Amino acid sequence: MSSDTDIVFQLDWDSKFEVGHERIDFEHQIFLGLIKKLAESEKSSSSRFERYLIELRKYAEFHFFSEENIMIDCDYPGYIKHKSLHNALFEEFDDHFQRYINKNLQEGEFVAFLYEWFIHHTMIEDLKLSDFVRTHHEH
Repeated sequence: MSSDTDIVFQLDWDSKFEVGHERIDFEHQIFLGLIKKLAESEKSSSSRFERYLIELRKYAEFHFFSEENIMIDCDYPGYIKHKSLHNALFEEFDDHFQRYINKNLQEGEFVAFLYEWFIHHTMIEDLKLSDFVRTHHEH
């Protein structure tokens, strides 16, 4: 296992990942759990790894749609930019998936990408959304 994957595998949900919005934090816990499950499956068959990748992508679709509904409900001024970031993440995911299928990307590299996606998007973009909701609306 690569050192990148070891880092993800050892991570448990921690309050440092919280953005302060109950629903978003709950969904992020599930998302991080799926990344950890994916890292664990790296040791098993490629078909299991692929199934977990597909599950994670489907969950991300749900989660992003959920976040976008929160943005619409509270008239979040960063909605268009945030939604475009979601779309860009899907494009990156799909590119990584194709590279993985074509044997041009290792499992550990895919897991590291997903972890970086989670950390960067959660700790920067989702925190902005949560701060806006907290200061402008009840949730």
